[in-house]
Amino acid sequence: MAAAAAPAVLCAAAVQGEEAPKEIKEYFPCAPGTDLMNGAVVRMEISEDFQAMHEALMQKLQQLPEADREEITKGMPPNTALNYSPKLWSSKKDYDAYLAAWKKTKVVPVIPVGMDMKEDRDKPGEWRALALTKNNRGLEPMTIANLRYRKEGNVWVSPNGELHAEPFSTGVNCAFGTMTGTQWSLENKDSFSHTQERVTVAKSTDGKFVYVSYVLVEISPISGRVLTNHGYMMRFPVDTPRAGATKPGQR
Repeated sequence: MAAAAAPAVLCAAAVQGEEAPKEIKEYFPCAPGTDLMNGAVVRMEISEDFQAMHEALMQKLQQLPEADREEITKGMPPNTALNYSPKLWSSKKDYDAYLAAWKKTKVVPVIPVGMDMKEDRDKPGEWRALALTKNNRGLEPMTIANLRYRKEGNVWVSPNGELHAEPFSTGVNCAFGTMTGTQWSLENKDSFSHTQERVTVAKSTDGKFVYVSYVLVEISPISGRVLTNHGYMMRFPVDTPRAGATKPGQR
């Protein structure tokens, strides 16, 4: 997908009742009369060298016993280079070459987006995700707009149920850089489907960006067929001014 030349300005009036809870206010500062914060859906763009290394490593990984595969990948955030394992690399020199190729990965903007959290006037204590992208048909809502954040319990609520919180962080080998925040997740299993859903909201440790990602995966337990595989990462500059901002960090 071609990268957007520059994010378009996406505006919408912010109507806020009671103060937003700290779990979202830290990332979505808002006040009456402000606009959506503007950013872009971003993706990784890896080098050809890394692609070749990655494909060879994945083949090698799949040939390992399940216990070894779980040990190597356990706790590894998505979009992150693998940690060193002698079961995958014959020497640290080979691993260093792998890391060098990984560090050539670029973060590329794909489509412009605007996002904020707005309190539901009919449901005090609930905030809806207002997220829009702009295309040749005009403004279009992002799928994360189907979810709401509920202050009570610190949960996101989707048509699939409640997503529960846990701390989230990435290390230096994450393609999008080091960041800390919260990940809310849900996992449902029944005879018809196995569903996993995640919302992650984090800020880069240098304070420059807010990252918001949404993932929905649904698999048939009978056939193993992937029924839904949907997800994206949004990035918003923290220091981008926006109408009505009265202090640094408000966009």
